[in-house]
Amino acid sequence: MRYYSLLLFFIGSQILLAQPFEGAIDNTPRTSDSRLFDAFSDLRNRKSKRSAPPKNIKGTYYFESRFLPSEVTYFGEKLRGNVLLRYNAYNDELEIGKTTDQKDTEEILLKSAKVEATINGEHYRLVSYRPKEDSFPQVGYLVVLSDGDTYKLYLQRKKVFMDAVEARTGLERSFPARFVDEEHYFYQIGDETPLPLKKSKTALKKVFQTKGGRLKEILKDNKLKTNNSTDLRAIFEAMNASK
Repeated sequence: MRYYSLLLFFIGSQILLAQPFEGAIDNTPRTSDSRLFDAFSDLRNRKSKRSAPPKNIKGTYYFESRFLPSEVTYFGEKLRGNVLLRYNAYNDELEIGKTTDQKDTEEILLKSAKVEATINGEHYRLVSYRPKEDSFPQVGYLVVLSDGDTYKLYLQRKKVFMDAVEARTGLERSFPARFVDEEHYFYQIGDETPLPLKKSKTALKKVFQTKGGRLKEILKDNKLKTNNSTDLRAIFEAMNASK
C-alpha cells in the first residue's frame, strides 16, 4: 500500500508541475494570458544605435516626424496600453516615443514577423521580399494595402541619402546632401515571396494572368487607373473577391 501511495503522489505531483506549461506548444499568446499584457515592455526595450543625421543635410528620416497614437499586435493579438510610434524611413525602424512632439528617441519596436503596428491607419508588417525579381530576398517593413487570401498588395516608402553635388560649370546646378523620397509597390500571390510591381496594365496582367478577362472588366467598369495607390488597392480587393 505504501508503494502505491508513493506512486500516486509522484504521478499527481508531475501533473501539477506540468500544468503551468499547458498551451505552450504552439507559442500562441491568448487574451487570458497575462504575459500578453506585459509583452509591450519586452518589445520596447530595444535600443537604436543609429545616430541622427548631420544638421547640414536637407530633409529628415521621416515622412511624418510626429509620434502618433498607434496599435501594436503580437502574434495577432492587440496589446494593451497607449503606444506612440513613427516610421524611420531611412533606417527602416518603428521608433517609440513618450510624447507626440519629441524630437529624438533611443527606443524602437522589436523587428519581428510576429510584431505588427498600425500608425495613422497604415499597417506596417515586417516582410521578406525581393527588391528585384532576380535578387535575393531581404527583410523590411512594408505597408499592407490589400491583405486578401490570394493576392496581397504592399507599399514601401523609403528615404534614400544622396551626396552633395557641386556644379562644375555655370550651366549645372549644385545640390546639397539630402534625403530623397522613394515609393515602391510589391505584390504577393499566396505564400510566395512578394515581388516588385510596376504601375501599369501590363504588369497587372502578369500578376493576374489566369484572370485577365476579369481584370479588364474591373478596370473598364470602375474606370480605375494603375498609377495611384487608391485604385491599385481597389483592383486587388476586386480581384480577391472574384471567383
